[in-house]
Formats: sequence, structure tokens, C-alpha cells
Amino acid sequence: MWHEGLDAITRMFVEQPFAGLDGEFVQMPPRNVVPKPLQKPHPPLWVACSRRETIRLAAQNGIGALSFSFVEPEDAAKWVREYYELLCSEECVPAGFAVNPAVAVVLPMMIAQDEAQAIDRGIDGAHFFGYSLAHYYSGQQPHEPGVTDVWSEFERRRDESGFARGIVRPDEAPLSVRLLQEGMGSLRGAIGTAAQVSDLVRRYDAAGVDQMIFILQTGNNRHEHICEALELFATRVMPEFVECRDEREASKAQRLAEAVQTALARREPPRALRVPYVIDEQAELADARGRQQGSSARDELLSSVVDGAARSARRGATQLLGRRVDGASDEQVEKRFSSPLAQRALFSGMARSFVPDAVPGFEGRLVYELSRPASSQPPARWTIQIHNGRASAHQGADNGAKLTVRFTLADFIRIAAGTMDAAEPLLGNRASFEGDFALAAKLPEMFGAPSPY
Repeated sequence: MWHEGLDAITRMFVEQPFAGLDGEFVQMPPRNVVPKPLQKPHPPLWVACSRRETIRLAAQNGIGALSFSFVEPEDAAKWVREYYELLCSEECVPAGFAVNPAVAVVLPMMIAQDEAQAIDRGIDGAHFFGYSLAHYYSGQQPHEPGVTDVWSEFERRRDESGFARGIVRPDEAPLSVRLLQEGMGSLRGAIGTAAQVSDLVRRYDAAGVDQMIFILQTGNNRHEHICEALELFATRVMPEFVECRDEREASKAQRLAEAVQTALARREPPRALRVPYVIDEQAELADARGRQQGSSARDELLSSVVDGAARSARRGATQLLGRRVDGASDEQVEKRFSSPLAQRALFSGMARSFVPDAVPGFEGRLVYELSRPASSQPPARWTIQIHNGRASAHQGADNGAKLTVRFTLADFIRIAAGTMDAAEPLLGNRASFEGDFALAAKLPEMFGAPSPY
């Protein structure tokens, strides 16, 4: 859903008119979505990240990684390095029509004239911010909107949750974002003097972090203390970094220019309508009512035309896939199709091609496990869910699958492209299946998926 929605939004930014979408989760006819962004290229895209996997996802999609994981500068360096390695690799297929190469971190902040005063003013708010994130998103504590008092829960459970107030003491030492307390983290962030915060920003700068976002209005932090902290930051911290900002950004843009252009070349370009853009609202309403009331002769004719177009599109996609794998090694095929975006396109296409009449009344899940021996990566797992005569695809392996099919990723892509017979990997012990034997035999009829026969 996230990938499909992001693709729709970014196309709305640039397509004149937006050429429409008939996806698994988003359906919309051609419409000129206005206003278009004045900014060229379109506004930078970000994804909020609380896990390292999402930072990788950001890099693979050419968008900024906005991290909420409160990582130390020295640890952030590893995340930044991995992000830029992925962004500069063949795995990067931009989700938008511009690349936003950036890593940002979020930290609570409070600055005062002395360290003890900063801690006294800001640590409760910082801890409440960390506790609240865990409360709402970990799912470990029950929450009833309008009833649960999160602040009272925080005050009662802060010590056992790793947010003991007493562990944060003034010591005039370099700031540690997280303090260890019996194996748990006690969040501190950027709470201290201007000199301590400046040192922390330098360490993040040295780690390659592009942006820092400071949060002050948390918990019971007082307005006058927040304003004083902002003034101290603006006068004693910012000037050092503002002076070299333009030079740093120019150097970064030059360093990444070739990788960004190469990545954008992998992105499918904006579409243009082949027929004049005309909205016939009454005809669209009539079509919708006709579909609800039953198939008319006109609907049947339209359906046959659409089905024919869909078959032609699938043939075209298969031919395109064939060109991508022709002459490529297993390792090259894995690299080209290892991104979740590429695999999602393949499995979503299979789901859209589902033929209910091939398995009348069938309800259940099919799981595909695609191993990647050439790159030593863990298997990619996808589930196709069939319910009420419709099929949908999502990443991951659901429990209780009626059938589990296992291929190498390279073999699966070649079978989908029509350049390999499905029997070849079976005979070579590179493929297997588990579950309903009869269902496996019907896979080609169901949606043209690779069959284990």
C-alpha cells in the first residue's frame, strides 16, 4: 500500500494530467491534480524510520531517512555509510522523480547556562517523549483513547522502562544520547550546555548525518525554558555550522551527482495520455451504475476490450522482463530484482492476473520463498491472498498457507520472463513446494505464475 500510494502521489506531482491508476489499493481515473508543486524538482521525500530496515528501504527508494531511533553518533556512522552505499548501488530505484539523499536524526533538546539546570528543565520531557513513542507504537501497553493517562503511566513506570531520572547527572562530559541502566536505555539526547550540544552536533556531522531535528516541546517543559534554549542554540551553536553549510552541500551534490542521475534513469518516466484529456462525468457515472446493476451489452464489449488490453500489457511486461534477464548471470538477475519495489511489481501483476474460475470458491494464501544464493542474502518471501474471488499480494510469509513454493530468485524471474521452463529447476533440485499438490498444478491457470511442473 505504501509503495503504490507513494507512486501515485509522486506521479500527481509531475504528470499533466495525472494519467490515472488502476492498482491493487489505489484506483483513480485520469485527472489533472492541481496545484502542481512550484518547486523543481518536486519537494524532497522522506520516510520516518525507527528500524534499520526502514533506513535501507529509504536508500533503495532514493528518499531521505528520518531516524527516530536515538542512535549514538558513532553508531550512526554505520547507518549513514550503509544508506549511501545502497543509494549509490543498482538497488536504488527512486520512488519519486527526484532523489533526496539525506539522513536526519531526531533528538530531544534543552540548553541552559549550566548542565544541571538543563537537565532539571528538560530531562522529564525528553524521557516522556521516548516513553510515549514506545507506549503508542510497541503495542505492549493497552491504550484507550480519552481514558488512558499516559503521563501518569510514565511517572509510575519510568524506572522499570529505562527512564530513571536519577541516572542522568551533570558531569561536564561529552553527551551520550542513551545511558545504560541495567541493560536498558535512559534517553538523554541533546540536553546540556551550549558547548556540550555543539560537541554532539560535531560528532553527528563527522558521522555523515545530514540534518538534525531537535524536539523541545515535550512533557511538562516550560515555554520560557524552551525559548531560552532556542536563543542559546541560535547564538552559540548554529553559527559554527552555518558558515560551512553551503560548501558542504555543494561538495555532497557533486559527489553524488552521477549516482543520482544513474538512479533516476532506472525510474519509469512520467506518463502522457495518448488520447485527449476529456472528463465525461455523466458517462463515468453511468458506467459505475451499469456495473452495479449488472452487465449490459455495452459493459461486456468494454470488458472484452479491457481484458484484451490487459493481456497485451502482460505480454509486453513479459517481453520487457525477458530483455532484462537475457544473457545475465544469476548474480546480475538477483541484483536487478532484489529490491522490494521490483518484486512487488511482479507479484502485484500476478495478483491482478488472477482468474477466479481456475479455482472456483478457493480461499487461502499462497507463499513464495525466493532464495538468493548468489548474493548470500536471506530468502525473499511474498504472500498472495485470495479472498472473495480477488487476489492481493504483500511482502512476508503468512502462516497457514495452502501452498508454499520455493525457487531461487533468478530461476523465478526467468520463468516469469518465459526464458526458462518451470520443470528445469525442479529437475535440478533448485525448487520445491509444500502443501496442496492439486493446487500447485493449477498455478499457471490461476494467474500465469511459475508452476512446479
